[in-house]
Amino acid sequence: MSPYAIITLLIAWVASLGAMGYWQNSAGHVAERSVWQTSENKQLSAANAKIVQLEEGARNSERANALAMSTISTDYERKLTDARKQRSDDAAAVRSGTLRLLDPGAPGINPFGSIAAPTGSGSCRCDG
Repeated sequence: MSPYAIITLLIAWVASLGAMGYWQNSAGHVAERSVWQTSENKQLSAANAKIVQLEEGARNSERANALAMSTISTDYERKLTDARKQRSDDAAAVRSGTLRLLDPGAPGINPFGSIAAPTGSGSCRCDG
């Protein structure tokens, strides 16, 4: 066999080894990429499900808070209207004389609500 034929076969054999190694390396990367992409897709699906769950929980909480605020606001407005009406009715009753306002701390008034007897003018322990 001629030395040129041997060198040619040797070069062809080295080239085929290089091509085979390149192909195997490429196939390995594709297989590895497939594995981690599958893993990341599972993690992404789980994360998306968790996001949907948390958003729904936040919406439900917001709905409940809005309902509570509405209830509180309605109750506050009702009490405010009742207080204004009571104040108006009391002012009208005072003007018409059907309601009397007494100061429990005023002199001459019994703290239990009845008018005390007027005190007599006695001596003040002094001459004159």
